[in-house]
Amino acid sequence: MEKITIDEKSLFVEDATNGIPTEPESIDWAAGVQTRPDGSFVVTKNGFPYHIPANTEEFAAEFAQASAFALDHSDLVAPEPQPEFLPLPLEELRAKKLRDIQRAFAATETEGHVLSSLGFEINANERANRDIAGLIIMMTATGQEQTLFCDYNNIMQPVSLENLRTLQLEVIGYGQELYAKKWALRDRAMAATTPEELAALRWDGVTDVIKGI
Repeated sequence: MEKITIDEKSLFVEDATNGIPTEPESIDWAAGVQTRPDGSFVVTKNGFPYHIPANTEEFAAEFAQASAFALDHSDLVAPEPQPEFLPLPLEELRAKKLRDIQRAFAATETEGHVLSSLGFEINANERANRDIAGLIIMMTATGQEQTLFCDYNNIMQPVSLENLRTLQLEVIGYGQELYAKKWALRDRAMAATTPEELAALRWDGVTDVIKGI
C-alpha cells in the first residue's frame, strides 16, 4: 500500500514496503543522499547529480526534504566521494618547468641589478648596457674625463671613462651568467626522471639567479 503526502510544493509517494519516499517529478530518493562538508546535499534528480545548498531561500524546501530524509534513512546517507586527482605525466611537468624557467629568466633579465666593484649598485639589463655604451662613446668622442652615472638607487655617481668600461663589463658578465645558468637549469630539467627532481629545480629571486646548481 502506498501513502501519498502533499505539502505546499511537492508530491511524495511513500512505499510502505521500505518507507523510502520518492518524488515522481524528479528526485530519486531511493538512490540515497550524499553530504558535503558545508552541510549541503547531493541527490539524484532527473537521472543526474543535483546539489541542494544549505541556508538558501531558493532551495529551502528541498533542503528541508533532504534533511528529513537523512534523519529517517541514515543507511542511505553517505559523504560525497571526492575526485581523485591524478598526478600530471612527467612530460607535462617537464614542459611546465621549462616555461617557469623561461619566465623567471625573462623577469631577471629585465629587472636584474648587481653590486658593482665601484661600490654602488647598478642596473644590469639591456637598457643599462645601452646607456653605458652611449656614455662611453660620448666621452671617447669628446675627450671628457668625467660624467655622472645614475645608479640602481637613482643616485648620480661621478664616473670616469675607465669606470664606465668596468661597469659595462660587469653588466655583460651578469648577462652571460644568466644565460649560462638558464641553460644549466634547462639541462637539468630535461634530464630529470622523477617529479621530485623537477620540483627541486627553481629560480629564486631577482639577483640571486639560480639556487641548487
